[in-house]
Amino acid sequence: LAWNIRYFRAHLHQMGLIIYGNRDSPVVPMILYMPGKLIAFSRLCLDRGLGVVVVGFPATALLTSRCRFCISAGHTKEMLDKAERWWHEVKYPWTILISPSSTRHANVQEDNLILPSAWRAHYV
Repeated sequence: LAWNIRYFRAHLHQMGLIIYGNRDSPVVPMILYMPGKLIAFSRLCLDRGLGVVVVGFPATALLTSRCRFCISAGHTKEMLDKAERWWHEVKYPWTILISPSSTRHANVQEDNLILPSAWRAHYV
């Protein structure tokens, strides 16, 4: 279980996604920010075979809506890799915010990033 947790968290962080929580916890929260995306995002994950729990206001602060992944010892490396490949497909079209600090170490093209300032300008 510990290996699965660290492997999954490391890959989400490497992709630049904003993740919260204890690094040893099997519950890995990823910040989505937009409360309006929660239900559609949950259904999209379910269509792809990914079970997630989405949490928004009032359980979280208004702008810290999140998707929680629950990692188990039963997950194989292939299952975790499948989820990672899917994230590469959806993080830009869904405007899932990317942490500027974590992208310095990831293999991501800077001109493709949707950073918080660009996001605010586009949606406000």
